[in-house]
Amino acid sequence: MERSTSPAVRHLLPVDCHDILPVDHPEGPEEPVGVAAAAIILHPATPNPFNPATTISFDLPCPTHATVTIHDLRGRRLVTLLDTPRPAGRHILSWRGTDDAGRALPSGAYLVRLTTESAIRTTKAVLLR
Repeated sequence: MERSTSPAVRHLLPVDCHDILPVDHPEGPEEPVGVAAAAIILHPATPNPFNPATTISFDLPCPTHATVTIHDLRGRRLVTLLDTPRPAGRHILSWRGTDDAGRALPSGAYLVRLTTESAIRTTKAVLLR
């Protein structure tokens, strides 16, 4: 059986940006709330594992405030990469494995967290020094 080497094609349904509910909605922040929240995508970090840098990208179906933070596996926030209103579309950031003070972090697994007004998404990035 042959494996397909072509990238997956994703078809997105039209998004109603007025269908957004806040993260603190009773249905819970980790559950998609409405069509717009379900369309928020945090892509895996690439490359992963990485050294010296990795790319973090995410898609927003509607304009919203977005925060991207890096945490250790205990949940401690180590760095804030982004904390600002963003337009709809694809957004790309780079992380060089440093904390907020610019100090190099040790090898290990880290959590990349995207927080918007309607959803929270998390992925893992592995730093190899």
